[in-house]
Amino acid sequence: MAITLSTAAKNAAVDAVATMLDGGSLVIQDASNATVAQMAFAADAFPAAANGSTSANGLPLQDTNAAGGTASKFSARDSANSEVFNGTVTATGGGGDLELSSTTIGAGSTVSITSFDISMP
Repeated sequence: MAITLSTAAKNAAVDAVATMLDGGSLVIQDASNATVAQMAFAADAFPAAANGSTSANGLPLQDTNAAGGTASKFSARDSANSEVFNGTVTATGGGGDLELSSTTIGAGSTVSITSFDISMP
Protein backbone atom coordinates (compact mmCIF):
# COMPACT_ATOMS: atom_id res chain seq x y z
CA MET A 1 0.00 0.00 0.00
CA ALA A 2 1.38 3.42 -0.96
CA ILE A 3 1.45 6.44 1.30
CA THR A 4 -0.40 9.48 -0.05
CA LEU A 5 0.60 12.97 1.06
CA SER A 6 -1.89 15.77 1.44
CA THR A 7 -1.42 18.80 -0.80
CA ALA A 8 -0.21 20.79 2.22
CA ALA A 9 2.42 18.14 2.97
CA LYS A 10 3.53 18.02 -0.67
CA ASN A 11 3.87 21.81 -0.73
CA ALA A 12 5.87 21.81 2.51
CA ALA A 13 8.25 19.14 1.18
CA VAL A 14 8.77 20.96 -2.13
CA ASP A 15 9.28 24.30 -0.37
CA ALA A 16 11.87 22.78 1.99
CA VAL A 17 13.93 21.41 -0.91
CA ALA A 18 13.46 24.50 -3.11
CA THR A 19 14.59 26.87 -0.36
CA MET A 20 17.86 24.94 -0.09
CA LEU A 21 18.65 25.99 -3.68
CA ASP A 22 18.43 29.76 -3.02
CA GLY A 23 21.62 31.24 -4.47
CA GLY A 24 22.81 27.78 -5.49
CA SER A 25 23.56 26.31 -8.90
CA LEU A 26 22.60 23.70 -11.44
CA VAL A 27 25.67 21.76 -12.57
CA ILE A 28 25.44 19.63 -15.70
CA GLN A 29 28.03 16.86 -15.72
CA ASP A 30 29.39 14.10 -17.92
CA ALA A 31 29.62 10.45 -16.89
CA SER A 32 32.94 11.05 -15.10
CA ASN A 33 31.48 13.94 -13.01
CA ALA A 34 33.32 16.64 -14.98
CA THR A 35 31.34 19.88 -15.25
CA VAL A 36 29.93 20.41 -18.73
CA ALA A 37 27.91 23.56 -17.89
CA GLN A 38 26.94 25.41 -14.74
CA MET A 39 24.27 28.01 -14.15
CA ALA A 40 23.22 29.97 -11.08
CA PHE A 41 19.84 29.83 -9.39
CA ALA A 42 18.36 33.17 -8.31
CA ALA A 43 18.80 34.29 -4.70
CA ASP A 44 15.11 33.35 -4.32
CA ALA A 45 15.37 30.26 -6.52
CA PHE A 46 11.71 29.16 -6.44
CA PRO A 47 8.35 30.63 -5.44
CA ALA A 48 6.11 28.89 -2.92
CA ALA A 49 4.81 25.52 -4.10
CA ALA A 50 1.22 25.03 -5.22
CA ASN A 51 -0.36 21.62 -5.72
CA GLY A 52 2.96 19.98 -4.83
CA SER A 53 5.03 21.72 -7.51
CA THR A 54 7.09 24.85 -8.17
CA SER A 55 9.00 26.26 -11.16
CA ALA A 56 12.36 28.04 -10.93
CA ASN A 57 12.53 31.82 -10.81
CA GLY A 58 14.88 33.65 -13.15
CA LEU A 59 14.41 31.49 -16.23
CA PRO A 60 16.09 30.89 -18.50
CA LEU A 61 19.03 29.64 -16.46
CA GLN A 62 22.10 30.15 -18.65
CA ASP A 63 25.77 29.32 -18.93
CA THR A 64 27.16 31.54 -21.69
CA ASN A 65 30.60 29.93 -21.69
CA ALA A 66 30.06 26.20 -21.15
CA ALA A 67 33.06 23.97 -20.52
CA GLY A 68 31.62 21.51 -23.03
CA GLY A 69 31.29 17.74 -23.17
CA THR A 70 28.56 15.13 -23.22
CA ALA A 71 25.90 15.76 -20.58
CA SER A 72 24.61 12.69 -18.75
CA LYS A 73 23.54 13.94 -15.31
CA PHE A 74 22.97 17.04 -13.24
CA SER A 75 23.47 18.14 -9.66
CA ALA A 76 21.30 20.80 -8.02
CA ARG A 77 23.46 22.47 -5.37
CA ASP A 78 22.97 24.89 -2.51
CA SER A 79 24.90 28.15 -2.08
CA ALA A 80 27.71 26.26 -0.30
CA ASN A 81 28.05 23.98 -3.37
CA SER A 82 26.64 20.93 -1.54
CA GLU A 83 24.40 18.66 -3.58
CA VAL A 84 20.70 18.85 -2.71
CA PHE A 85 19.55 16.37 -5.38
CA ASN A 86 20.65 14.99 -8.73
CA GLY A 87 19.12 13.48 -11.83
CA THR A 88 19.70 12.22 -15.34
CA VAL A 89 20.15 14.28 -18.51
CA THR A 90 18.97 13.11 -21.91
CA ALA A 91 18.12 14.67 -25.25
CA THR A 92 14.55 15.92 -25.68
CA GLY A 93 12.14 12.98 -25.64
CA GLY A 94 14.70 10.69 -23.97
CA GLY A 95 12.90 10.62 -20.62
CA GLY A 96 15.66 12.19 -18.51
CA ASP A 97 14.96 14.21 -15.41
CA LEU A 98 16.44 17.14 -17.38
CA GLU A 99 16.05 17.14 -21.15
CA LEU A 100 18.29 19.20 -23.43
CA SER A 101 17.95 19.74 -27.17
CA SER A 102 21.30 17.92 -27.43
CA THR A 103 23.49 16.26 -24.83
CA THR A 104 26.59 17.26 -26.81
CA ILE A 105 27.65 20.70 -25.59
CA GLY A 106 30.43 22.56 -27.35
CA ALA A 107 33.11 24.37 -25.37
CA GLY A 108 32.26 28.07 -25.12
CA SER A 109 28.66 27.56 -26.21
CA THR A 110 25.56 28.87 -24.44
CA VAL A 111 23.36 26.42 -22.57
CA SER A 112 19.85 27.58 -21.62
CA ILE A 113 17.40 25.87 -19.31
CA THR A 114 13.92 27.22 -20.04
CA SER A 115 11.98 25.07 -17.57
CA PHE A 116 13.02 23.57 -14.23
CA ASP A 117 10.40 22.25 -11.81
CA ILE A 118 10.43 20.49 -8.48
CA SER A 119 7.41 18.38 -7.63
CA MET A 120 6.29 15.90 -5.03
CA PRO A 121 3.95 13.13 -6.21
